[in-house]
Amino acid sequence: MARAHNPDAVIEKVLARFKDTSEDQVGRCRATLVLEPELAPLERALTDGNFTAIVADRLTSVERRNELLAGRIVITRDAASYIDDAPVLEFGIIGLDALGSDIYIGPTLPESATAQVISKAFLDFGLGNERGAYLLLLHPERRHVFRRLS
Repeated sequence: MARAHNPDAVIEKVLARFKDTSEDQVGRCRATLVLEPELAPLERALTDGNFTAIVADRLTSVERRNELLAGRIVITRDAASYIDDAPVLEFGIIGLDALGSDIYIGPTLPESATAQVISKAFLDFGLGNERGAYLLLLHPERRHVFRRLS
């Protein structure tokens, strides 16, 4: 006896997997960001923005630094120091160099203007889909500059 095919039931079953749940789901972050030590106060605000944020230690060995950066995005105030390694290790760079003293760090995403700028630029430039090396320089007037490095 043939079973009746119900396309609505199939659609409902697939959509049920994507329904929002109140519990955290492992592996559901937008990207993994590596922060320089002086940018550590951004960690919580970026985590609130659904990023995984890791604060790098300046004393990290070369091997550990390479492991930490590969395939991730580094947030830095000195983008030039990462440009040579980015194509080799295939990581992105978000440079805060041009922001100067305009870096506003608050404890949560709504209170941190810099974390909000990073989050918005991440969406505007589609960095979640970018692979390989790139540089995104953030500017105070929102005239950000994006360049591929590879």
